[in-house]
Amino acid sequence: MKLKNYYTLLQVMPQASIDEIKKAYRKLAKIWHPDKNHSPSASKVFQGIHEAYKTLTHPKKRNAYNLKYWQVFGKPTTQNTPTNKHQDGFDPNFSADSVLRKNCDRMMRGNHQKSNRIYQEWLNQFWANWGQKTNPTPSS
Repeated sequence: MKLKNYYTLLQVMPQASIDEIKKAYRKLAKIWHPDKNHSPSASKVFQGIHEAYKTLTHPKKRNAYNLKYWQVFGKPTTQNTPTNKHQDGFDPNFSADSVLRKNCDRMMRGNHQKSNRIYQEWLNQFWANWGQKTNPTPSS
């Protein structure tokens, strides 16, 4: 028997919290519930979504499923696991500089030379303005 990928079925990451799973389930249930969706496959899809929800929200069932899941699909990378984050959601690897660089690269669509030049110009302008705002010159 082929293992169903419940995470893909619910459209969540394997590291998703129970709240994220519930939110995804409710969203998909509104779409696929047989009373709302009259397509012939709606009932079957809804049953699969419900089965995934029941398995992933029950801690013991989820642990058993994850053991099978990791054997078939591979274990999730440690970069995305919640252990790299504090309980309050803070990511210690996060920096404003990395976000700015990624956004600049995205805007330049991979043109790294142009992206780096624009990023450096923006950063220089930002720090110049920041200095003026934080250390205003006294007016006479």
